[in-house]
Amino acid sequence: MNETQPLLRDIHENDLERILSKDGYDNSQIVDFEPNGDPENPIDWPKTYKRGIVALLALMAFTTTFTCISVVPVANRIVRDLNQDHHTDKSASVLLVTIWELGEAAGPLIIGPLSELCGRQRVINVANALFISASIFAACCQSTHLLIAARFLTGVSVAANVLNPAIVGDIYLPDQRGSAMSLIMLAPLLGGAIGQSTVPEAYGGLPKEF
Repeated sequence: MNETQPLLRDIHENDLERILSKDGYDNSQIVDFEPNGDPENPIDWPKTYKRGIVALLALMAFTTTFTCISVVPVANRIVRDLNQDHHTDKSASVLLVTIWELGEAAGPLIIGPLSELCGRQRVINVANALFISASIFAACCQSTHLLIAARFLTGVSVAANVLNPAIVGDIYLPDQRGSAMSLIMLAPLLGGAIGQSTVPEAYGGLPKEF
C-alpha cells in the first residue's frame, strides 16, 4: 500500500452526478459558484476585505470575553452594592460569574443551526444586537436577580466564539486559514487576560478575598 495516496479515491464529477441521481436528488437544482471567479463566492473576495472581516471577528471575540471576565474580580462588590442591606451573598456572586457560561453553552445550540438555515450574516447581526441590548440592560440593573438574568442573556447571544471559525472556513481555503484562525483564537485569550487584570477604580481595587 502506498502511504502517499489517499485512502478514499477522488470523486469525479460524473461519479458525483451518478451518486446524486441514484439517491433521488435532482441535479438540475444544484447551485454552485462560477469556477472562473464569482463575486458572490467568499473565497474570491479581495484579500484586504477578508482581512478586515477577520479583524472585526477578532475584535468581537475580544469584546465578548472581556465582558465576561471583567466582572469576576469585583463580583462580590457588585452584589454587595446591589443588596439593600449591603450584605455579600456568596451564592449570588458565584452565580453572577457562572451564569454567563450556562448561557454560552446554550446559545450555540440555537446559533449554529440557524446560521446554516438563515445565513451567518443575519444570525451574527441579530446576536450582536441582542448582546448589546443585554449589556445595556445589565448596566441599568438595580437588583442582583436582574443582573444575573442580563448576564445569562449576554452569554446566550455570544455568536463570535460559535461562528468565527465557520466564517473563516467560508472565506479561506484550508491551506490559507492558519493566520486568520490564530488571530481569532488569540483575541478571546487577550480579552480574558485583560478583563481579569482590570479593576475599576470606583471599586478601590481587588477585594481582600481575591
